[in-house]
Amino acid sequence: YRKNISDKRLSEAAHRDLEAGRDCISRCWRSDWWEWSAGSRPHFWRWPRDYRESIRDGLKLWIKGSVTPWRRPQPFEKDDRLRNGMRAKITVPRTKEYIIKGFV
Repeated sequence: YRKNISDKRLSEAAHRDLEAGRDCISRCWRSDWWEWSAGSRPHFWRWPRDYRESIRDGLKLWIKGSVTPWRRPQPFEKDDRLRNGMRAKITVPRTKEYIIKGFV
């Protein structure tokens, strides 16, 4: 199984399908009947063939003009109540792996 996934003969599209499919299945088995506790992702292979790639990879952003880089970090919140509220709010998407470390 692992040999087939890492096989260099697979196309780039096949590698993307395998990675996305693995992510879908992983999120399913870590969830329960009532909640997607591990987050969710569209099961792209169940969509019509013409839409599968855009469902798997997401839609490209349409931006008019140039985007200026934002390099100033968010200031530290001094109020404990607000800081804890922000921490609680960001915890859900981080535990569901919608936000992960890495390159953007």
